[in-house]
Parts: sequence; structure tokens; C-alpha cells
Amino acid sequence: MPVAANTTDYLNRVDSQYIFEATKMAMDKIDIAKAKTIAKNKGLTPGKVKGTDGVQFTKGKNPRVEPCSWEEFEDSLKKRKLAIYESGGWMKIMKA
Repeated sequence: MPVAANTTDYLNRVDSQYIFEATKMAMDKIDIAKAKTIAKNKGLTPGKVKGTDGVQFTKGKNPRVEPCSWEEFEDSLKKRKLAIYESGGWMKIMKA
């Protein structure tokens, strides 16, 4: 990267690079078995957001998220027509 004239020029170039890199990443839909493997490797468990029908992965440190079984998690995903997507080891729950 060429030397920037000032801090703002440098930050704009860095931001542009991150935006460029982010647009190259695609999220692929994965099945629950792959999600379990990724979650296990990252120390994550399935969880339900208290007071809502929301689900997310958790490390158990957030008091608003209570761990649930994988069966409950999968049922909630199906009921809400959600799926798990992955890119580079990162998982996201989105509309199927």
C-alpha cells in the first residue's frame, strides 16, 4: 500500500480494502450437523433469547440468552423459516 498523505487518506484506503474483502465473502447455507461441528470447535451452544422467539449461538456468558437443546434450536429455526449460513468459520442465522 502506498504511503498516505495523511491519516484520513490512510483510513479511507483501509476502509476501502475491508469493504472490497467483505464483498468477496459469500455465505453458504449449512445443515445442522455442520453447524454443530463449527459450534463445538468454537465453544458455542444453541440458545434462546429470553422473552422472545429468537435463537442464537452462545458461549453462555450473556444473561439474556439461555442455552437450549439442539432439537429446540432446530425446531425454532424451522418454525421461523430461518437457516444457518457460514463463511470462513463464521455462522449467521438468516431467513431461509
